[in-house]
Amino acid sequence: GLRVPKNIELIYLPPYSPELNPVERLWQWLKRHTLRNRYCRTLKDIEDAVQKCLEKAAAPFFEKPVPL
Repeated sequence: GLRVPKNIELIYLPPYSPELNPVERLWQWLKRHTLRNRYCRTLKDIEDAVQKCLEKAAAPFFEKPVPL
């Protein structure tokens, strides 16, 4: 029952197309740097590991700029 306006064209992706879905690359990177070869006892442990990894990766973007 979806009505698509005439000025919009729907483009269907294949069922598995990681190169067309950028978030797939993020999940792959995150698993490689956070969860691979590690045992997490609880969901909280996984959340903490992911949070720590993302904070470390994002830190250079939030540092204070050096005045010229």
